[in-house]
Amino acid sequence: MTSSPISAVSYLPELNFGDASFTTAAMIDRVVARHRQQQAELDRNRLRGASAKKRGALAHAGRSRKGQALPDAGHLAANGSGAAGDACASAMARPASHAGMRGSASARRGCFLAATAPADAPDMAMVQRTSWRQGDVWNAVRGGLVLPGVQHEWLDAYLEQLRQRPGSVDFLLARAEPYLPYLLDEIRRQRLPNDIVFVPMVESAFQTTAVSSKQAAGLWQFIASTGQRYGLQLTEDYDGRFDTHPATQAALKYLSHLNRLFNGDWLLSFAAYNAGEGAVQRAIQANRQAGGSGTFWELELPAETRQYVVRIVTLSKVVANPAAYGFKPRHASPRNTLARIETRPDVTVAELIARSGIAPDEFYRLNPAYKPDVEPPVQARNFLLPLEQAEILMAANLPGAKVFAPRKVVVKKGETLTAIARRHGIPEMKLAEWNGLSPSAPLKPGQEILVLGV
Repeated sequence: MTSSPISAVSYLPELNFGDASFTTAAMIDRVVARHRQQQAELDRNRLRGASAKKRGALAHAGRSRKGQALPDAGHLAANGSGAAGDACASAMARPASHAGMRGSASARRGCFLAATAPADAPDMAMVQRTSWRQGDVWNAVRGGLVLPGVQHEWLDAYLEQLRQRPGSVDFLLARAEPYLPYLLDEIRRQRLPNDIVFVPMVESAFQTTAVSSKQAAGLWQFIASTGQRYGLQLTEDYDGRFDTHPATQAALKYLSHLNRLFNGDWLLSFAAYNAGEGAVQRAIQANRQAGGSGTFWELELPAETRQYVVRIVTLSKVVANPAAYGFKPRHASPRNTLARIETRPDVTVAELIARSGIAPDEFYRLNPAYKPDVEPPVQARNFLLPLEQAEILMAANLPGAKVFAPRKVVVKKGETLTAIARRHGIPEMKLAEWNGLSPSAPLKPGQEILVLGV
């Protein structure tokens, strides 16, 4: 895939290989400040008209609960001045001190504890225990990361650059938060590592309407041919690349294919997602013919692809142990999130909007593949709604609508993690990861356990 001109490239600095210029700090500051102002203005506009709409929706659903506005996490104005193309030239790669993480994700649960920290950094296990909180979505992300143990001098250099731009990293993580519970549930279903959440962060900065100069589109930046190969529909009235659920399904299938193709090496898999599997295969062959071992760090790949993989791995390291790298840990509540709604074909989009109480412009912003007055294809019946509107829809008992949303379960006396996992049809290890617990950890009555996607 090719990053959009308004992707994370606009916010993150580029790694300087020593022979080319890179994005300046001043430019990044301007981009972040401009979009923060735009987001704040959008939030104010929404809040001004939200009260009347909410009262009507709550009355329709027979409820009287006061709601909480969802931060606008998807809007980002397309502006050429925010673009920052990859400007570094090819660099001589040195042997890596750690090759790509190979093998299944289940065999590497918790390998994030091996992340390399500065010599004077606190013990990582202690940081995890003290910074994780029950019900924190970032806690759930950390539980399934596999890349933070990767080591290389490019990562060290990029981490140093990010330390100088903590606001840019924080801004990107905030944009990801509404999507995280949904993505973690889909990733769990495919038995893939949680590091995949950083792919749309780097590809599109979680802007669902992003389109690159090479016509890659949507959250996952599919070009048309690859999207169609993995089941996305493209018609005059509907483009599946902008439909977050089927696009996510397609992206996870593609990444699974790439990881099998490259024998479990996620660095090569992510490189192939950016540059194409053929380009990576040719680079591996050329490197091995020259006497190399074919690891990512040795390959002659486009500068954009090198930057792309370095960004994903570095963000994974920062999220795994922010305090050790000089970043302030973020805490994301599952309340400020998006829920997936699955409907039967006889439920119209207009009816879904009316019964949930969501403003039409907000619905189409979160679901940009759909157009007013045009019913989607029969196969396209999954929508994203803010959790508050999803709960209103549940209370309205709309026939033919099923809600997949995160929720907290209150532990009863004598309950164990095993019993809760079995009751909700979730692997015990995954439930433990979501909550920063060991599978054998004793639970206390009244303790809250986060359950995603049920």
